[in-house]
Amino acid sequence: MSNTIFLAILSGLTWPDIVKRLNLEEREENIGDGYTDDGYYYSIIKREDKLYIILPEHPEEQCQEAAKRIVEKITGEERTVQVLGFRSSFCNYCLAPVSLPFKCKRCGGWYCKDHRLPEEHNCPGSERKVKTIIRKALTFEKKAKSKPITIYRSPCG
Repeated sequence: MSNTIFLAILSGLTWPDIVKRLNLEEREENIGDGYTDDGYYYSIIKREDKLYIILPEHPEEQCQEAAKRIVEKITGEERTVQVLGFRSSFCNYCLAPVSLPFKCKRCGGWYCKDHRLPEEHNCPGSERKVKTIIRKALTFEKKAKSKPITIYRSPCG
């Protein structure tokens, strides 16, 4: 899986526009999470006119194309994205370079000493797990409704 942060320069776009176009779940202002069309989780961080795209779950070989598609969805046109570096070499909250990052056990993100605790980086981990469990339960429920269960009683003896 990918462990890369991408950078795109997007001048003139506001955070509410980005949230709406990508259908993001906002953790807080200028930080949001979403899913690509093929179902992989990603995070977006906006700082001034720079947009940071973190693709922790995307397959490595398709990573750059996924970042380009996300930017194209926002702008409506093809733009270049720059590989900033490995996700583990930056705080995934404040984007400061970190030589010894802390890995969150809930969300799998890498954080500096100031943002290492789940409440300090507004951790989406537990929430995401709950959504996955609910999605799986709904899928199971749909399958159960579509296929009737027949119980046979066999005679004893």
